[in-house]
Amino acid sequence: MPEASSWDVISDSGNGEVILAVDFPAAGRVEATFADLADSIGARWSHYDILQTAPPTGPGDRNASGQEYIERWTREIRAAGRPVAAVLGYCAGAVYTAAIADEIGRWQQPAPQVIVFDPQVGDGPLSEEMYREMYRVLGSLLPAGKVEDAKQKAADLVVAGDGDLFDLADALTGFFRETATPAFDRLSLSEAGRTHVVGLFQDYLSWLSATTYFDPSRTWKSAWAILSTEHVANAGGNPATTTEFGRIITIDTTHAGVLRSESTAQKVFEQIIPGSSTEERVPESSATIALNDPAALNDPAALKDPAALNDPAARLETVRSIWCDVLDVNDVEDDVAFFDAGGNSMLVVALVEKLSDASGRMLKTRDVLRAPSIKAQAELLAQQASGSAQNAQ
Repeated sequence: MPEASSWDVISDSGNGEVILAVDFPAAGRVEATFADLADSIGARWSHYDILQTAPPTGPGDRNASGQEYIERWTREIRAAGRPVAAVLGYCAGAVYTAAIADEIGRWQQPAPQVIVFDPQVGDGPLSEEMYREMYRVLGSLLPAGKVEDAKQKAADLVVAGDGDLFDLADALTGFFRETATPAFDRLSLSEAGRTHVVGLFQDYLSWLSATTYFDPSRTWKSAWAILSTEHVANAGGNPATTTEFGRIITIDTTHAGVLRSESTAQKVFEQIIPGSSTEERVPESSATIALNDPAALNDPAALKDPAALNDPAARLETVRSIWCDVLDVNDVEDDVAFFDAGGNSMLVVALVEKLSDASGRMLKTRDVLRAPSIKAQAELLAQQASGSAQNAQ
């Protein structure tokens, strides 16, 4: 298997061919992911390893060119020595599929099949995506009265840009950092936490910008395109007027739901990548978690004594209070998932900080996300408190 630094594992058969997926699956996003598609196809893909590109993280990745991404991803795949059946890509990630398939085709024949889902290409659509991401994130952090003002200022930055997506990404990141500071202050977010939140936003914009290095049109002429009716409508009803594909299949669903649609799963299985196994398989690990575990968000020596969380009622109230603080609401039901209650990947950073402080131990983002409700996170704190007590004996 390739190194975890470049690929996240959706499912691991331990043998057979590999299916690669290109996406930027931020935690809590509304769009379905390739993990959802793999769940829908189930046993029919049980003899494939399904891997997804890990999102870029850190200053090194933010300065990487699109070609550097391709070289890193394909180098690890080649080193694994496994044949690649197909390369899948969603939205802007679809642009990378052609370059990955072309590179793999240099040492593997036949080259992998390319399948794209609602592909997004071109400076205009990508600029709009940057703007939408800015609006989505700020809309969750700012008071309602300030959201529209921020939306207009972000739109002005897009209009004023000279068409260079890297410059636009830098401008929007600076604006995001400045505009989100009052929200960071309200959340009492540490300096490391603030840097992490801004970095998540910047990572995504950098990933979008790097797609401009490629022209996928030649490879896409033999590729399959699975398009949602929403995507087709946004393209004026005829997506083939600007991009030519080997075949276009339209699915009656939204852009956010195209990877979750049973119709999509059926088309992918029956017409694109037929499987053979009859044993039902559950993906071994989720590829939807894009947040890295925050490092040293608080000084461990300053963390609170977890003994106060031994009482179940106190734990529940502690978590409920933290949620209300982070989400800026008066009350939240104990069984509601964090993202359904208005949370997002940016607010997760603040949530992890505060829960870590309350438990007396540095919690992992992955563990917090796997405990999605107040009740589940109260139990997580209980486990942390139990672990602390055992370690002290």
